[in-house]
Amino acid sequence: MSEIAFYVLFIMVPLVILWLILLSDLVTRPDLTIWRNLVWGALTLLFAEIAALAYLISRPFPYPENSARLNEDESGSTREFLAVAHKRAQGLVGDEEWEAFKSELLT
Repeated sequence: MSEIAFYVLFIMVPLVILWLILLSDLVTRPDLTIWRNLVWGALTLLFAEIAALAYLISRPFPYPENSARLNEDESGSTREFLAVAHKRAQGLVGDEEWEAFKSELLT
């Protein structure tokens, strides 16, 4: 009986907690469409551990919408930098544009 208790306590409980955190993060992400949410949700139901790790590795952080969490006293350049950095991560801003933006920001 102690082997079952060990399995439940140290393996299943952390996996269920990870799964619940993943699903709550998935539901609250504003940048995913409903279809992507459904696909990630189905994958986590079918392949819990592998899909959870894949999702945590592939998700962007911080989300571009988290810029609203910035303090009101932070400058507009910080918000602008985060917005351009997010666009660069998505591949919408090329290397030349990124370097030009950085040099403009630093001068």
